[in-house]
Amino acid sequence: DLRERTTREVFEHEGKSLAVSLSFGICGFGAGLGDAGTMLNAAERALVEARTRSNTHIGVYRTATAMPAASGEPLVELIRAALKAEDFQLLFQPMVALQGGEDEQFQALLRLRGDGGKLHTAAEILPVAESAGLAADIDRWVVSRCLLVIAERARQHRPVTLFAGQSIEAARDPQRAAWIGQMLETRRLPGERLVLEFRLPEVISHVREATAFATALRALNVGVSLATFDANPASLQLLQHLPVNYLKLAQRYSGTALRDAALREELRQIVTRAHDNGLRVIAPLIEDAQTASLLWTTGVDYLQGDFIQQAGQDMSFDFHAATA
Repeated sequence: DLRERTTREVFEHEGKSLAVSLSFGICGFGAGLGDAGTMLNAAERALVEARTRSNTHIGVYRTATAMPAASGEPLVELIRAALKAEDFQLLFQPMVALQGGEDEQFQALLRLRGDGGKLHTAAEILPVAESAGLAADIDRWVVSRCLLVIAERARQHRPVTLFAGQSIEAARDPQRAAWIGQMLETRRLPGERLVLEFRLPEVISHVREATAFATALRALNVGVSLATFDANPASLQLLQHLPVNYLKLAQRYSGTALRDAALREELRQIVTRAHDNGLRVIAPLIEDAQTASLLWTTGVDYLQGDFIQQAGQDMSFDFHAATA
């Protein structure tokens, strides 16, 4: 009721009429998570989900749907063991430039092999890790492993840029930027070969910390990417404050939805806004040629998805042929 009443209201500020849209993330005490920090993390995850729901924009954390205890606890122990043994894996998916350029760029995707050979995805791993307070450790492992890969490719005279997903905990760690700077210096690597990617809803919930962290990364020449970006007013306003290099589009700008002319025009406006600010736009989840063709007409800079190439452990992709 509060959301609906607020949406209908028009607010006046300094002679301008403003519309306000609210999203809610809720974690009830009945979830039995045990402490305030864990409850806040659960509420924030519910908020992230809420912002992707165009019908309600309300998310409620439920243990029964998020992760049953019977399956969640073994996965927590699997994550702890993987951190101790450095037993995670990274898969790599190429990002192809539509407007020319042959720079080799890959998204690094986190994976963890479990019992019976099952390969857990980041979408399965990270919610459990965040609830258990292990997200920051995973973030550090991902950055460290990406830098090792970048260094190895440099020795092969095949420079590569890697995009590494990070939780908002990385931005909230006051020592993280200095740690990354030390890692770059130790390996004698240029910062621009690493791009850290954050989910937009989490950044909006922690704008101050994210802005300070992105500013520190810019001093190291490390790139910043915002994932799940859309034309929401809050998203566009964020660009005025946060120093980023890339925007990765939300899932709504992919697949058959792009047949809608209004949605393509909305996407063109995002691309124009991004280019005016010196940013490049990435379209992920490309599964077919028609989607790729429609995206080309909107001016996006990079395509990523199984249509380009499925994620794998090696980085054998011909960027020259793809951009020819």
